Amino acid sequence: MKTSHIISVLIMLLSFFSNAQSLELEEHWWQPNGTVRAIVKDDVNNIVYLGGEFSEINPDDPYGVQVDIATGMPDLTFVNPNEGVKASISDGNGGWYIGGYFTMVGDSVRKGLAHINSSGEVTSFKNDCNAVVNALHLDNGTLYIGGNFTAVGDLKEYGAVLNTTDGASDPLVAEPNYRVFASIPDGNGGCYIGGDFTKVGDSVRNNLAQINAAGEVTAWNPDANNHVYSLAI
Repeated sequence: MKTSHIISVLIMLLSFFSNAQSLELEEHWWQPNGTVRAIVKDDVNNIVYLGGEFSEINPDDPYGVQVDIATGMPDLTFVNPNEGVKASISDGNGGWYIGGYFTMVGDSVRKGLAHINSSGEVTSFKNDCNAVVNALHLDNGTLYIGGNFTAVGDLKEYGAVLNTTDGASDPLVAEPNYRVFASIPDGNGGCYIGGDFTKVGDSVRNNLAQINAAGEVTAWNPDANNHVYSLAI
């Protein structure tokens, strides 16, 4: 649905409630997925009827939302990023780490990486990335991030380990020389990463590598002949 249609619908709906002392656009007003041609209000039952070229109406909650597993209903109190999310993982306490190519989450500046707590609010955790974050995993209080970025914290490229307390990066972790699309813990404090890199640190590793708990590349070397987008153990 075009932005102009959305604005028109909201303004028209608000005009039905002109007796209110102050009019404000609702943040999560439910929106149709097509053009609205007619609007009629039933004053007796306080219902607004919409007609037009749409097939469904849903809450306006772009780019990220927490959904109830049992009911499928979104929690509209959670903040939203202003652009796309490529990865999200639980923080273990009812909140989430998210990565993508957004620059804001709610009213907070967060470039590519953010933490949303169980109340749906952005926390003080922050370490801005200069390009998209594709992969996240959490292991014993540290967060591994992988993506297309060439600057995060102390200029780590494409992959970095961050402290979950303040977002500070570990300067000792080996870096891939190109993009990371997937990462998972190896169960021993390290991780496996996949992407379209050809080296990690000083070691030749085509698209797949293992980094140990000390941040060093291990001898594990499957030498994949093309990009790796997903991993599972």
